[in-house]
Amino acid sequence: MGGWFARIMQLKLSGLKPGLRTAAVAFNPAFDLVLYGHMLLGPQVNHVTGEEYTWNREHGRHLTALEREVNYDSDEPFFVFVDKGDELIGWEQSARRHSSISKFVAFEGGCHSFDHYNDALKSIAIDFRE
Repeated sequence: MGGWFARIMQLKLSGLKPGLRTAAVAFNPAFDLVLYGHMLLGPQVNHVTGEEYTWNREHGRHLTALEREVNYDSDEPFFVFVDKGDELIGWEQSARRHSSISKFVAFEGGCHSFDHYNDALKSIAIDFRE
């Protein structure tokens, strides 16, 4: 949910600081809690801190409420990169949702962990210089 959440935070920040240049980047984003929220339910581990927690439906309701506070389809810079081999989230669904509102790139192969960071980061650097 990191990429989806990054987009929401980008738009909230833009609303708080008009004129501030922001961009959001998403790799294989899970962008719809109706479709993907079940993947979060139950025990989870923060991969940075090692903290364990339990995700419940109320957490999902809070995230959905956050999304309603912003215009997710805003024209603020948004980069979405997917691996077509993502075993959890169909890249075609992400393409339908994101291609009209982002720079959308689908790489052949890969997986949900996203295998094409180097190529994606080069693309972002090019776009920011334009």
